[in-house]
Amino acid sequence: MKSRRPDTESPIEPEARDRSETGSSSNMLLQLCRSAAQKLGIGGYKLDVKQQQAMERDMTQEERNKRGKELDDGFFEGYTDTFDKHDRIQAERRQKGDEELFDEPASASSADVAAIVLEGAELEDVYRALLRTVQYRVKTADTLTTASMHEYMQKVLRVSDQQHAAWMDSETRVVEHSRQVLRVSIIRGTKLPAKDSNDMSDPFCVLGLVELPPRYLDGKSKTKKVQKLVKDKSKLHTTEVIAKNLNPEWNQSFDIDIDLSTVQKQVLQIDVWDSDEDVTSVKSAVKANVESVAGFFRYVGQVGETVFGGAKPDFMGRVFIPLQDIPEEGIEQWYHILNRKQRQLEGKLRIGLRFVVQHSTRKCSVSFEDAFSEHVRIHQLFSAYESQQFAESGGRRWDMKLSSLATRLLQLHASQHDLMSLEEALVDWIIVVEHHELYDVDYEYMLSVTNRLRQELDVVLQRAGNGDVLDCATVSKLTASCLRFHEWCFRALSKLRVIYPANHKKALIKLGAVLKCLEVVYRFPVVRLGEESLVEFLNGALQKSTADWFERQEALVEPQVKTDDSEIQAFVDLASDVVLDLYQAVKVYRHLLKPVGVDYVSLVYKDLDSLLSPRIEARMRNFNKLLKEVDVNSDEFKVLSTASFQLYLALKEIYKYKPELPTSVVAEVQLFTKMHSWFKPLVARWFELANVKAICRIDRAIELDQVRRVSDTAMHSTSAVDTVQCLLQLCELWKRLDWPVPEAAFLFVLNLTDVICEGALHYGNRLHGILEKTGYYDDEGQFDVTEQLCITLNNIHYVQRTLSNLADSLGWDKVIEDIAREGGTEAAERNRASLIRRISSTDDDLVGKCHVIVTRIGTKMGVDIRGYLQPLVSDPESVDVEKSITGLMDYLSSNLQTLSNNLFIDIFKLILFEIYRVCVEKMRDIVVDKRNLTPTVYNRLLEAIEIIVPFFYSNGNGLSREAMEINQFKVCCQMECKGIVWSGVI
Repeated sequence: MKSRRPDTESPIEPEARDRSETGSSSNMLLQLCRSAAQKLGIGGYKLDVKQQQAMERDMTQEERNKRGKELDDGFFEGYTDTFDKHDRIQAERRQKGDEELFDEPASASSADVAAIVLEGAELEDVYRALLRTVQYRVKTADTLTTASMHEYMQKVLRVSDQQHAAWMDSETRVVEHSRQVLRVSIIRGTKLPAKDSNDMSDPFCVLGLVELPPRYLDGKSKTKKVQKLVKDKSKLHTTEVIAKNLNPEWNQSFDIDIDLSTVQKQVLQIDVWDSDEDVTSVKSAVKANVESVAGFFRYVGQVGETVFGGAKPDFMGRVFIPLQDIPEEGIEQWYHILNRKQRQLEGKLRIGLRFVVQHSTRKCSVSFEDAFSEHVRIHQLFSAYESQQFAESGGRRWDMKLSSLATRLLQLHASQHDLMSLEEALVDWIIVVEHHELYDVDYEYMLSVTNRLRQELDVVLQRAGNGDVLDCATVSKLTASCLRFHEWCFRALSKLRVIYPANHKKALIKLGAVLKCLEVVYRFPVVRLGEESLVEFLNGALQKSTADWFERQEALVEPQVKTDDSEIQAFVDLASDVVLDLYQAVKVYRHLLKPVGVDYVSLVYKDLDSLLSPRIEARMRNFNKLLKEVDVNSDEFKVLSTASFQLYLALKEIYKYKPELPTSVVAEVQLFTKMHSWFKPLVARWFELANVKAICRIDRAIELDQVRRVSDTAMHSTSAVDTVQCLLQLCELWKRLDWPVPEAAFLFVLNLTDVICEGALHYGNRLHGILEKTGYYDDEGQFDVTEQLCITLNNIHYVQRTLSNLADSLGWDKVIEDIAREGGTEAAERNRASLIRRISSTDDDLVGKCHVIVTRIGTKMGVDIRGYLQPLVSDPESVDVEKSITGLMDYLSSNLQTLSNNLFIDIFKLILFEIYRVCVEKMRDIVVDKRNLTPTVYNRLLEAIEIIVPFFYSNGNGLSREAMEINQFKVCCQMECKGIVWSGVI
């Protein structure tokens, strides 16, 4: 046998080599590989396990339940349904809780709308007071007639025309000494002109009434020519001097007598002067009873040299206010001052004006009490009447805005009896506090009344500089009304969920306004509402609301017939109610109560936990004792465990709100520290049962398996689907448990990992055992690559690949992260390694079983391959090598076609390599066994290798060259041993 030189060309010519790379055999395998990939719906050779698992998850719940019934009466599906039912119920509850309500909610107190009816002396007193109010009105520019006012009064008080006429006549004939005055309040000035060398002034005001001639009334006369004071009717008045101030505050009031018959001709004149030295001359002028403006100036001039050292006061500006322009209910506003030429200056005066009637028959000490009480009573009558009219017209919520007639009568009454703006605001507050207890009112209006009262209090106290300006009677009435509102708020907030439902927009608007009103009331400077702060008061009311609500819900869910199951189910319903309540607390109430300083979520969470957790703990303590005595395979255990899981899931929903709480509150919540201990015995026993049930289900699935494809797109049979479905359900159930304690969670995950690995390995062992029983490993009989064999391989591989996603399926990362957070990174990694070892061991076992089966395929095919290689030796040298191995290539193509059509691509490549290995091994055997081969035969063998290698390489779509070079090298070594040198390159 001659040796070939190293530099000798390969026995295969370049043309032949090109043919081998692009020949029909290579293309055939390329098509087979692509076909296998297309059948899997992928572009490469990696099995998309998630896609396959998703295909199984696409089974409807009904289909899963039906299959579960066939296997083991639906053990796992029953618990999955429990979890699904929980999710569905929670979603429905939230949806229902978000549905807007339109029916009017309950009220803290209610009454039928009805007018107040007065009788006897009380009726007469009130009506006569109103008659006097109208009689003494100062008729300025007004569209409301006396007749219209009388008509309104008669309707409200239900007074007949005859009675009205009698009381009207009586009031007209009674001589009651009264005094009509214009009360002028000089409040403050701003931006007054500087008259002194230091760019300041020492301003004071002089005021009085002047009479207008007829031509002024026609607008034809200039005001500066009518400065003659009306004699014997009024006097000049002067304010104090405010030294060195261009923005002085006087806060002084003066009463100027008026004649109702000449009001249309009179003008209030206010002059502002700068006092250069002493104010004695000013006070002296007033004491001298100077009765004209001009006379005042003459007096100042006469004493100027003596008092002011020759200096006269400097004129700063004046204000003219015709009395006919003053509203009969009074007014307070800014007025620009004018210079001597009646041109407007920058400076302004804040002036209050009102017409007051002073009855000499009343003492001042009693007058306020009588006037105030009378004013409140009149306001009550008007409000009750107009509220009734509104209700009878079909209205639902009266805005408490009185008609123009009622408003004007109240304004006149307040003005004539010298009730300050503060007292008017107080009356409005008292009325709205009373009214809102009986009727549904506009709380935005109530808020405006509350704010107005606060503003009036601030104004009065600011002007006085201290709280002594308010008399005891005013403070007493204010405090009484605030306490009344305070008590009502407690009653209302104690029924928060009933009166202000979280899904009733109008009720929530009302709640927001009530809280704002209450916040304003707590800021009233002269009112004390007990020792509690606003937050403490609100917390107390809201805690009572939570306790009452919980008691009601507990009574509603209490079972009529008490059994272990019904009692647990009652707690499930109660916990679900608590979940919805917390949902609404976070979504709605928190935002309304936060502005007033209440952390409602923390408050309600702590209260509900203190009410619910002890009850659950006692129930589960008894249940866990019972659990030890119940057979896990009994129906009783299934019923009780299902109900307990429902309770656990409901409590987990409560647990989910933990991030909403501050750390200080979390430490106080029992649920966070004890919940896992209540359910740990249940979960541990259930896992024991699940392990047994999983093995039984896998056995049953194999028994029912017909070893055929599930569908045209799936390459495995029903037993693989059932096994994977069972294992995935275990994973899903665990993830949905979401165990709260890291240490216990790891132990459960470790246990569950063992259960799943044991189930997967049990499935692989059972299939491998079936192959042994059917004679797969026997040496006798003909071997054919069948669809059933491929499905068996796919089944094992499919289940084995499920383990590769087990970390995600069981949520390892979350468990490990929790351990790392509490126990450190080292402990976490140690636990992770423990989990990985368990999966790796099972994975190796399953892969090993696949290799055993694949190796057997190679062994059985090796007999035929050896026969198909024989023509390379026995055929004449003239026969082309490709023709000699046609049988081999056809045999390979046929079997590979079956394999590619029925195997996962990973398994297909595994078998592909095994067949290649067998081919090379059989060629090596030929070289070793036949000692007398000619060099031509060796060349034919080498040429055959050159054809086979590209066939299995398949342009990079088959085996890698690196994988094939190892085995080919062994062949080459055998050739070298025969003294044949081969320099071919693959």
